[in-house]
Amino acid sequence: MNKATKLKVLIIENDPDNAKQLKNDLAHDGFDVMLAGDGTAGVEIMANTPRGINAVLLNNVLPDMDGLDVLTALKSAPSRVTNVPVILLAEKLSAQQAEEAKSIGAHACLSNRKDILPTLNAALNRQK
Repeated sequence: MNKATKLKVLIIENDPDNAKQLKNDLAHDGFDVMLAGDGTAGVEIMANTPRGINAVLLNNVLPDMDGLDVLTALKSAPSRVTNVPVILLAEKLSAQQAEEAKSIGAHACLSNRKDILPTLNAALNRQK
């Protein structure tokens, strides 16, 4: 990724330690990172960010909604949101849940956090 281009990534993660680690990792790689601590806040940020978000990392387990509910809300929002790649992060996700997430519009479902950066870059490169 061109580090001169600051692409915005929204991380929807309720665990402060995980959110901080993801934010630090992505910021180190040149991303501009925004955080939301629950699904409602994440959907609100997506709807109200004038310049938009380039990608979303979404934890599947949140205090107010599960990841599939957030994904559904994001993908049914105005068109500037529906085309944003969403990567669902889940430690345990059944094949049926992963299939459902992809049918709703998830770019990918990941259980291994080491796969986040390559998957994120691939999603962003596909949009160019």
